[in-house]
Amino acid sequence: MFRHKGCLWADVHTTGVAVHGATPELGVNAIVKMSKLVSALDTEFRDILAEAGGDDEWLGASTINLGMIQGGT
Repeated sequence: MFRHKGCLWADVHTTGVAVHGATPELGVNAIVKMSKLVSALDTEFRDILAEAGGDDEWLGASTINLGMIQGGT
């Protein structure tokens, strides 16, 4: 191998406030918070990467892979 795009691993955590299912408006859903971040990374951050350039004749443009989500308490 003579070229490599590089690698970044990140652990990102969100927290919420648990409430009874009958009153979700009183809580904060951590899954919804994380889904907004994932959505932004998948759209807006891809646009930022494209604008930043960084194209390589062998490797192409910079990429992002959202590879794993784990949830629970």
